Amino acid sequence: MTEEIELSQKYINRALELAIRGEGRVEPNPVVGAVLVKDGRVIGEGWHEYFGGPHAEINAINNATEPVAGATLYITLEPCAHFGKTPPCVDTIIKSGIKKVVIGVRDVNPVTAGKGIATLKKAGLEVVEGINERKAREINAPFFKLHKEGLPYIIAKWAMSIDGKIASRTGDAKWISSDESRAFVHQFRERMGAIMVGINTVLADDPTLLGRPGAKRHPKRVILDSFARLPVTSQIVKTLLQAETYVVVSPNAPQERVQKLYELGVKVFEIEEVGGSLNLIKLGRKLAETGINKVLLEGGGAVLASAFETHLVDEVMVFIVPKIIGGKEAISPVGGKGIELIKDALLLEPFTVEHIGNDLLVRACLKR
Repeated sequence: MTEEIELSQKYINRALELAIRGEGRVEPNPVVGAVLVKDGRVIGEGWHEYFGGPHAEINAINNATEPVAGATLYITLEPCAHFGKTPPCVDTIIKSGIKKVVIGVRDVNPVTAGKGIATLKKAGLEVVEGINERKAREINAPFFKLHKEGLPYIIAKWAMSIDGKIASRTGDAKWISSDESRAFVHQFRERMGAIMVGINTVLADDPTLLGRPGAKRHPKRVILDSFARLPVTSQIVKTLLQAETYVVVSPNAPQERVQKLYELGVKVFEIEEVGGSLNLIKLGRKLAETGINKVLLEGGGAVLASAFETHLVDEVMVFIVPKIIGGKEAISPVGGKGIELIKDALLLEPFTVEHIGNDLLVRACLKR
């Protein structure tokens, strides 16, 4: 490996660290980080901080400690070449006198894809691309899925005992996981576009589905509720002013209940059913149209089964708790019919494991 490549990887890695800081604040835009280097010294850093705000490269230029003419820009994603919430970043890069741009991965958005690179090269800048491309792609997996498939990136999350139960045979589930795990989830929710659960989870647990108490930003909430059974006394309804809330009903939902939800300030989506369940593919496209590109799916078992069966899940987040519940009637995390043959089981990519309190958090992506 040449010294130049090593340096490129070093600075792109730093840009990736910066990019993550925008997670939960820039969506449906991608998270992007940028580093400016001149004469072997970092002279400026930046990241896309919030939706509608300056992009990473502009922040890096504005934060520079000296003139950027002659510098090299290291950026995780191809600079934009179109007018959106902000002017084209390539124009600012060219005018600044930057001589070289090193890019992690090409933009997948058709309005920019390849055009930013072409514009920079036409202006005489040296462009290198594909540095730490896999990682640059991973941190923007939701953005890539949104533009390639028109669907949000879905993380299926559950907590279960070490013998694979999410509730006892009576349905009791409070609390399986540790205080630390629940605090982790509350904080993690703030990085999501939306939290999605089935109505049975709401009826059983009466959750708020919010982030941390006092958080400046809460994710949107999506309740799968075919027959509009959401109680007007639920915590979801009581906290409507804190988070935008969607209730997804079937065409068979009683209209007086649907009307009541409208009156309360809930946004109602009507989605057709397939095989007795709401059509999650159509719902996914509807959510993507509203700008939601990252969903934390918190169950229950029937909803998780439907999401896995339709191949909508991209990643799993499982808290394994040192408790044994037992009982053949105790509830498992993924319901439905399940597979008949082990060879047909859904496979996961290599996973990560970490301790959260006394629990183990296992995260892995579905193998495609």
